[in-house]
Amino acid sequence: MKVTERDLVKVKIADLKFDPSNPNEMSEKQMQGLRESMKRFGYLTPIIIDQNGMIADGEHRCLVYKEFGYDEIPAFRVELKDDSERRLLRQTMNKLHGQHNAVKDIDELKTLFESQKLDDLATLIAQPYDQLEKLFTESGRFESEVRNSIKFDIVFKFARIHEYEFVLSKLKESDPKSMEDALLKVLGYDNRR
Repeated sequence: MKVTERDLVKVKIADLKFDPSNPNEMSEKQMQGLRESMKRFGYLTPIIIDQNGMIADGEHRCLVYKEFGYDEIPAFRVELKDDSERRLLRQTMNKLHGQHNAVKDIDELKTLFESQKLDDLATLIAQPYDQLEKLFTESGRFESEVRNSIKFDIVFKFARIHEYEFVLSKLKESDPKSMEDALLKVLGYDNRR
């Protein structure tokens, strides 16, 4: 099977047509995350337009590019037979994504946490830090790890406020049994677990 490869072209933003019926809406917080990701990583995903300059995918990226002062934007131009084909393409681009493997997702978030990048991720994907933390605690695999690794959980809870080294030093001075009881209380765990 031959897959058509498109040439990347630069198009004038002023010549592009935005679709007011675009169902993909972003909050201001999400737009800020998009801005931050483009500042940090650059422009990585070209927009897709039809032969008439109507945007099929990438309206938000185009708006941010324009905000940054650009007059032109890289795009893929696709000849489509009608407007319903453009909408079909838009729906496909907006909805065709893989499913995250929960275990691998948790492992990756843990790696980002250990690299002190979880706050960055929260900003870039416009999700509250607490939402990312919740992904850890909702995972059965992580829950069992927490029960076996109180130290990691306390580090995780205090990492945002950079107090974990102080907390760990105090815990090292404590009696192991009272330390565990204190941690369980601080973390909101029932001592009978």
